[in-house]
Amino acid sequence: MDLVQAMRIFSRVAETGNFTKAAEQLDLSVVAVTRSIGGLEKHLNVRLLNRTTRRVALTDIGQSYLEGCRAALEQIEDAERNVARTTRETQGVLRILAGTPFSLTKLAPVLTSYREKYPHIQVQLTLSDREVDFIEEGFDAAILADYMVGSDKPVTRPLMTYTYAIVAARSYLNTVGEPQRPDDLRKMCFIGRSADTRGYALQVAAEPGVTAGSAISLIPSFVCNNAMMLHQLVKEGMGFAILPTVFVEDELRSGKFVACLAGQRIVRSDVDVCLVYPSRKFINRKLRTFIDHVVDEFSYVGQ
Repeated sequence: MDLVQAMRIFSRVAETGNFTKAAEQLDLSVVAVTRSIGGLEKHLNVRLLNRTTRRVALTDIGQSYLEGCRAALEQIEDAERNVARTTRETQGVLRILAGTPFSLTKLAPVLTSYREKYPHIQVQLTLSDREVDFIEEGFDAAILADYMVGSDKPVTRPLMTYTYAIVAARSYLNTVGEPQRPDDLRKMCFIGRSADTRGYALQVAAEPGVTAGSAISLIPSFVCNNAMMLHQLVKEGMGFAILPTVFVEDELRSGKFVACLAGQRIVRSDVDVCLVYPSRKFINRKLRTFIDHVVDEFSYVGQ
């Protein structure tokens, strides 16, 4: 027996005082209504209604049960309304901006698991390699390197930190020789980002925690605005580049790439990848699901 449906039928019969009227209002047959009331009384082992040829009337216990039914049905209806409202709020379009290198190395599994949890939200992902005012351009949130955040005072939540390494293909170093000190890099082909066109101030230190060290200015021989393309050019043996270690882990492990100036570190080169959104106030449920999911996936300590 569907107890909730039986409670609804009983409540309607009690309100109308008539099986036929209740059946019409519920779009059921009189037989179905009669059977439902009979089944409910059998389930409770009590008589809820006194029947006459003209109308039905509640027994004392029927009146008490009616009050309980109304309270229970009201709670059920509230719960259903809440579910419907939540469903409406977790559907629609969510516009996300993300840096290309991070997206191609780390973001796909995060978005896949988000899609599994919230299938009614359509994520529109845009990749970029330049500084973007994501609020001005109509995005709901962004995942960007800290230096790419162009909006005024958005909420910024670090997800992970990129460390950088000076890398070259072993095949390239076999031709030009492996650098022993920073000045040796000047004799090699530097593949730089677009921002490095006028020069890259490279500073390396041999000791952890040292904030100053040998400094040289590198002028790129080739410039590209995409870190993944820089990675491919290094793989082809064009020259060396300064790339996040997470991009080149496999090649360093296999020996295809070499970390130049091994034992030294680039000073002040770490970059935080951050989840960015306009404000802590008035976050709609759709965006909140995305924020919580991304933060949980990266499990950033302290958030």
